[in-house]
Amino acid sequence: MIRDVIAPLGGLVAGVVSAMAVYGLVYSNLGMAVLLGSVYALAVWLLCRRWSVWTTSGSLWGGAIGGVLTGASLFGVQFVPGLSDGAGLAVGLLVIGTGAAMAGLGVELALEATDRGRVASVSGSVEN
Repeated sequence: MIRDVIAPLGGLVAGVVSAMAVYGLVYSNLGMAVLLGSVYALAVWLLCRRWSVWTTSGSLWGGAIGGVLTGASLFGVQFVPGLSDGAGLAVGLLVIGTGAAMAGLGVELALEATDRGRVASVSGSVEN
């Protein structure tokens, strides 16, 4: 019950705060701020919704997601010519938020497929 309230509220707060912070401190572009806020709202909502999936200890995949997102934002975006420092940081934060949101959507898709019993076996056939 409480997770049903905390997840959307946490997403809303994260979206508004991230949008305001990027617009006010990093890059004063309204479109970027709205997009970044929307992405972070979705990412935090999905993360809070399935918190038990993300907190499994000893999972290689959680670390891999973090490493790929950090590497892509630090080493991929920052070397794009023509981006100012503020724009580069804003795009890097957008890459991190988008990756986190996509990982959350992947978890939702996997859990929905598992709940419906439509998971492919090792041989590749679909089990019902």
